[in-house]
Amino acid sequence: MMLELNRVTVEARLKAVSLKLPSTGLIGVIGANGAGKSTLLKAIAGQLHDFTGEIFWQDKSLTQFTPRQRRQLLSWLPQSPTIVGRLTVLEILKIGAVNLDLSSQQRQQRIATVVRDFELTLLTQRCYQELSGGEQRRVQLAVCFLNEAPLMLLDEPTSGLDIGHALKLLQDLRSKASQDHLILVAIHDLALAAQFCDQIVLLDEGHLISFGTPNEAMQNQHISSCFGIELEWFCTDNGVAILPFTKPKI
Repeated sequence: MMLELNRVTVEARLKAVSLKLPSTGLIGVIGANGAGKSTLLKAIAGQLHDFTGEIFWQDKSLTQFTPRQRRQLLSWLPQSPTIVGRLTVLEILKIGAVNLDLSSQQRQQRIATVVRDFELTLLTQRCYQELSGGEQRRVQLAVCFLNEAPLMLLDEPTSGLDIGHALKLLQDLRSKASQDHLILVAIHDLALAAQFCDQIVLLDEGHLISFGTPNEAMQNQHISSCFGIELEWFCTDNGVAILPFTKPKI
């Protein structure tokens, strides 16, 4: 196992969560509002210093990683990144590439790759602050993808994206996860989580409720207790789909 959490606890937000995750895969982190999804990702990303327990990458505690080693290891996308000043998209990408351990030419190639992948070609000279919410999210994701980190932690990456860009992103994440990347995504859309994620982490009020394949982790007894709904599953030629519904009150 590459990433291991041993009784990770953050007061009132995360309660003795233990997990062993593989070296590759797209892992969905789901749960109702306040379940602890963002807190879990922040703890792994090193954004919190008030947690107890241990987090290991390849049997080495993440607390032992230097800042440079941590930058090389992981990419972290928070829910609402703060980008101040009237910078263009290209300027933001160049700043994001500064700390990459690459030559100048390699940095330019990496920037060109994310510009293409996130369809930013027509936006590179635009001021970031003048972009739509979805366009800003694509820029944030592009910055996150610059360093090709083996561990990616994405907090609601599809937030603000239209359905076309959301589907493309999840398809790209699944493809990348099959190429020696471990990617954790906090996601609210249960249907997308079931369709694209290899495994699911279900949290409720800071507790780990279930972990496994979508079919295992998203069983109705778990979903009902966490969300107050049930799911109906469908198998189609294009993959698995789910329909959430509430039971009528008697």
